[in-house]
Amino acid sequence: MDAFLDPAFLFSLLGLALFFLLLRRRAWTLAALLGLALAAFYFLSSGPGTSFLLGPLEGAYPPLRAPPAVEVLVVLSGGENYDENRPLPSSLSSTSLDRLVEGVRLFWALGGKAE
Repeated sequence: MDAFLDPAFLFSLLGLALFFLLLRRRAWTLAALLGLALAAFYFLSSGPGTSFLLGPLEGAYPPLRAPPAVEVLVVLSGGENYDENRPLPSSLSSTSLDRLVEGVRLFWALGGKAE
């Protein structure tokens, strides 16, 4: 099921559909719309596209310098690649590692007292 949601598979599928639409003589409008969707999908899957989407969301919240007193800290994962032959920290994605480091920073900013 994950293979169908893979961006490379979806991009290839849209490209193939665009190719077959271009072979037909009367499907230029549909081919143009599909081409536009393909370009938008490619842009939103790239680094600048994700920054375009996430920038306003992430920039709206400044980092917590002095966090309020809390009982529990929760660090959400951003993905991992488990491999028995690699140490656990190297299995974390860069996003997960960034989140973990921020969670540790907040833990110590609270005096190491979060449960």
